[in-house]
Amino acid sequence: MHVVDYRRPGHQRRNGDSPAKRAGLGRALARSRKSVAITAANGFTRWILVVRDALHVTYAKYPFIGYGTDWLAFAHIVIAIAFVGALRHPLRNAWLFQFGMIACVLVLPWALLFGELRGVPIYWRLIDCSFGVFGFVPNWLAHHAVRELEQMHVAALRVD
Repeated sequence: MHVVDYRRPGHQRRNGDSPAKRAGLGRALARSRKSVAITAANGFTRWILVVRDALHVTYAKYPFIGYGTDWLAFAHIVIAIAFVGALRHPLRNAWLFQFGMIACVLVLPWALLFGELRGVPIYWRLIDCSFGVFGFVPNWLAHHAVRELEQMHVAALRVD
C-alpha cells in the first residue's frame, strides 16, 4: 500500500501495514507507556507526560504541524522588533505600549476559555495568564513614562 509522505508533498512511501493497523499499534504502545509512567506521576508531571506523548504522536503522524509553531515563534520575534521602535522614538510609537497592554489583557480570557475547551489543566492556564499579568506591568510603566515625556515636550514647546 502507498501512503502519502507529508514531509515530501507529491511523494509516496511504501509501507506494508495499513494506516489503521499502524494507528492501533501506536495507540497500544502509548497506552502501555502511559499506564506505567502517567499513573505514577503527580498532576503537573502527568500533564507534562501527556503533552510529551501527544507531541510525539502528532509529529510522527503529521510532521507539518510543527510548521505552525515555527510561525508562532516568528510572530513573537516580529512583535518584539516592533517594540524596538518604541525604544528608539517613544513619543512617535506610544501606541505600541497601549497595544501591549491590550494584548496582555486579552491573554487572560484567551487562556482561560480556550484552555478549558482544549482540556488544559487550570494550573497551566494560570501560568499562561501570568504572562498577561506580568507583561502588563512594564507596558503600563512605559505608557505612563511616555505620557510624562509628552507633557514635558509640550511644556518645552510652550516656553519657546
